[in-house]
Amino acid sequence: MMLKKLVSKHFRNYSSFEFTPSPTNTVIYGDNGSGKTSLLEAIYLLGSGKSFRTSRLQYLLSNEAPADELYVHAQLLVAGSEHRAGVSRSRSSFTGLRLNGETVSNLSVFAKLFPIHVFHSGSAELVYGSAEIRRRFLDWGLFHVEHEFHGLWKALNKVVKQRNSLLKQSYVNPAEIRVWDEQLVAVSDKITVLRQAHLRQINRYFQSLCADVSWKDNIKVTLAPGWAEGTDLAQGLVEAFETDVHRGFTSRGAHRADIRLTVGGQAIKEIMSRGQIKTFSILMGLAQLVYLVEEKDLSTLVLVDDMAAELDSNHMAYLVEKLSALQQQVIYTALSPAELPAALLTSDGLKMFHVEQGELTECLQTKANHTEGNNDDR
Repeated sequence: MMLKKLVSKHFRNYSSFEFTPSPTNTVIYGDNGSGKTSLLEAIYLLGSGKSFRTSRLQYLLSNEAPADELYVHAQLLVAGSEHRAGVSRSRSSFTGLRLNGETVSNLSVFAKLFPIHVFHSGSAELVYGSAEIRRRFLDWGLFHVEHEFHGLWKALNKVVKQRNSLLKQSYVNPAEIRVWDEQLVAVSDKITVLRQAHLRQINRYFQSLCADVSWKDNIKVTLAPGWAEGTDLAQGLVEAFETDVHRGFTSRGAHRADIRLTVGGQAIKEIMSRGQIKTFSILMGLAQLVYLVEEKDLSTLVLVDDMAAELDSNHMAYLVEKLSALQQQVIYTALSPAELPAALLTSDGLKMFHVEQGELTECLQTKANHTEGNNDDR
């Protein structure tokens, strides 16, 4: 999969832009607030229907837009075939989803066609954030490489929604609840098997990456399935029935799963520094990416947003090295090219863009220029 061209109007601080990245490495640089991250956000919106910066998508629409609508359109190359994809939305909702001239009804079509893996300043939320963030991290990979997963995930959400609806009624019939319990157990068991297998593979690559960067903390990465380990979910739902009725929601099942991250039995967020946790989170994301590309043959666009602010120079160089080895299309942002490793700035096919106050300009510079500027600033 490759992004050939992106066109957008009324997105954040851009009135409009046209972006043609390199098939290999692209660098976008400029001051804070200039629009670097917003450009990545526009790409991410097309590939996921979400923002990696905010849950309030109404803020994506420029305040100066003459119409109450933004759009993002792209030309994509997927398995040798060209595709045209576009999304438009108002401040309140998506108003159009188009693929190759046809209207599509579900954002999952874009997500499947256009896998995007992003490294950004919020990556540490993998540790600090809610269980939902860790489930989403795990399920992203499963969505792209396990064909049955998306159907199971939709079935899980339907079952939980129906069961919760019954729990909120003034009178809760236990017999009706048991019908949904059976379905919840069946789908939870299948999802848990997939999640456990996927996490084992991520952990295998993660431990290898830790050895590469001389981490010796012996971090343990395990799945908490969403109910007490070693117990029967069906029995657990029976035991939790009164509590679930009182609270009005289903407290056990695969929808409550989490990833446990520990060292010596203690949660890593309790004993690691924030800098260490940032590095850990990025290595976890990298581990999943390496596994999916090398073993599952996933082709994905990688977005790396201002990692020089999150990683020291050695870890940044390591990230660039590993991403280059994967031979995926990668788009980096930085305050200045001088922040980035020389190996990136001299890589074949590199394109560079400067952004200033919502204006994007391609820089026609030579590798020698990049290397010289990098060395001078160091």
